Amino acid sequence: MENLETIPSDDPTNPLILGTAIHKAMETDLKTAIKEYYASYNIITTEHENEVIKMEYWIPKLKSLIPEGLHEVNFKNDVYEGTADLLVPVKPIERMENVFDLYDFKYSNNIEHYMDSRQLHVYKYFLERIKGIYIKRMYFVFVPKVRIRQKGTESIEQFRTRLYQELSQKEIKIKEVLFDESKVFDFYESTMRIGLTKSFDKMISYYCDWCEYKDYCRKDLDYMLLPKAERRDVRKTQKRKLWIYGGCI
Repeated sequence: MENLETIPSDDPTNPLILGTAIHKAMETDLKTAIKEYYASYNIITTEHENEVIKMEYWIPKLKSLIPEGLHEVNFKNDVYEGTADLLVPVKPIERMENVFDLYDFKYSNNIEHYMDSRQLHVYKYFLERIKGIYIKRMYFVFVPKVRIRQKGTESIEQFRTRLYQELSQKEIKIKEVLFDESKVFDFYESTMRIGLTKSFDKMISYYCDWCEYKDYCRKDLDYMLLPKAERRDVRKTQKRKLWIYGGCI
């Protein structure tokens, strides 16, 4: 699968595209984020517009809650590379300069999973060693996802009125994460285990939902499979297939 490429997602709720839009809005502005969100798709539907409505609702609230700071700070060395969503300068403590609070944005309702994750612990560890700074506090910022479907009896205007009502019942949550050095050790053990592993058996889990190869791996769906050069009995065929070939110079 190393050299395989996938068809770009047309899912309006694609987690990667939506997450990128949230980060872009916080780094720049809402207009730029929406433009890049739309540019990620070949076709725009009302479902894409519904996702933009959610962004237009959440981003101003998010910006009003989060202090100013340094966005998308990359840090890397020979063994690790990461990007901090937001570093907020804070008052120096105990003669220590370059003190920051670390924020990470999540467009998710799965709060418990992220609070138990190693991400921010590992970020703090490597940020302090690579950037020569001190991370005082760490926070996850959870922007809730509202998932409702348009009813068959609803007009688009009625649905969006209900969407606004659902949004108004949710709130952004900022959760502090207390540093746990054991999670850094666990990270090192996991990476060493991966490096020593010789065979990789298929392991089906909820992580598959974020994989671009999910349908190929689990359903054996190959949308790029071309028709075979063989004669078919059209009398037995109930469905007609039209193959269109195109190229560009």
